[in-house]
Amino acid sequence: MSKFVLLDDFDSSIHNDILMAVVKHNTKAVAECTNVAITEMEGYLNGRFDTQAIFSKEGTERNSYLLMLAKDIALYHICCIHNPQKLTEVRRMRYEDALSTLSKIQTGKYTPSGLPVLSAEANNAEGGYLFSSNTKRDNHL
Repeated sequence: MSKFVLLDDFDSSIHNDILMAVVKHNTKAVAECTNVAITEMEGYLNGRFDTQAIFSKEGTERNSYLLMLAKDIALYHICCIHNPQKLTEVRRMRYEDALSTLSKIQTGKYTPSGLPVLSAEANNAEGGYLFSSNTKRDNHL
């Protein structure tokens, strides 16, 4: 399991006995779904933020908002293990809200406080190119 989201962190989102019943006491499944959630989040965040620094934090150093999003995404994947046809509307909505928020973060429409931004060198080291052009002009005779 990742250091960013621990098994005890799920207590604020789902009762432990319900979580263990869904995964049939298989904590490895919880760890796998948590890792999938973090990888999914990195896909949205790694263009603007230092995801290594974000997801390597532990305890109270973690960004509580990103922790909530990670738990919502992980719980969606965990509940899909049990029976995707009986997925509760709350889980589906929280997952969709998490992805919507991550999209806003990715485009710069929303920026949570305290996230380490990628330096210019790190951005260029990954081979990033910027293509742009002038705005389209209409020439009339």
